Amino acid sequence: ARALSPRRDPGWIAARGETRIAGRLVGPTRRARSGWKVLLEFSSQTGYQRAQLWMPKGEDPRSAEPGRDVIVDGRLRFPLRPRDPGGFDEESILAASGAAWVLHARSVAVSTAAPAGLWRVAAWAQRARFSAEESFEKRLSPSRAGLLSGIVLGDAATLDRDLARAVRDAGGTHLLVASGSNVGFAAAAAALAALGLGLRPAPRALLAVAAGGFYALMAGADPPSLRAWLMLAAGSAARLLDRQSSISAALTLSAAVLLAWSPLAALSPGALMSFGACAALLMAVPRLEAAVPRHWPRPARGVLILAGVS
Repeated sequence: ARALSPRRDPGWIAARGETRIAGRLVGPTRRARSGWKVLLEFSSQTGYQRAQLWMPKGEDPRSAEPGRDVIVDGRLRFPLRPRDPGGFDEESILAASGAAWVLHARSVAVSTAAPAGLWRVAAWAQRARFSAEESFEKRLSPSRAGLLSGIVLGDAATLDRDLARAVRDAGGTHLLVASGSNVGFAAAAAALAALGLGLRPAPRALLAVAAGGFYALMAGADPPSLRAWLMLAAGSAARLLDRQSSISAALTLSAAVLLAWSPLAALSPGALMSFGACAALLMAVPRLEAAVPRHWPRPARGVLILAGVS
């Protein structure tokens, strides 16, 4: 566990408190009930470290795009540990994203230079997410806009506490997160659009993979979304290369890629639940298919199997 803990440089341990840090934003800007937060990466004598940066009150979150350099004045502290068994464990939550610090900003100076390379795609995805949420808020009541943002983008921070409690008591909290199925819906929509345009199979597959990946970035690139996108990319590549493929092989490959890229994220509760649920479905679907009479019409069989999976 210690080997997988985020890096915490001794020099910054001594410097915690009021400090100035220059670094780069490496994650999407997320909304919470207490404000806006984003991942900040900065250098130290032992290598790069990460902190969860809380933006100052009144700061425009649109300026905090992934890949932009920033200079932050604020208070640096350790993440909170649970005071009681089962209590709020900020340290473990942040460890999944590689963050060993929490930085409460008093002021943030964001570079005006556009993000470079792949960071630009992440910045476009964040702009698309803000645009979608603004569209929901203009056309719907606050409660419905918050619910739609949660269902579509996994952002339910604007829900009032009573509504959030009602959703939780009804057992629907899982609907207010960006799951792997959302990536599939985005990819399917792109594939149908490509089919309507008359594109050939290879461009259709590439467009579906690109749309699924862009949606995963819009939703924050959490492990469940990345798992689904990696499985989609693996299956599409196998089909284009005329290779045999299976869902279990794609699941194993996505787990290996996530584990190599970020062991802390791959071992987080969200990732384990996502991979575990997918593995359980792999075992359950053949039994569901065998339980439905084969002489029934194919659409009826599909509906019943889908209901069983749900």
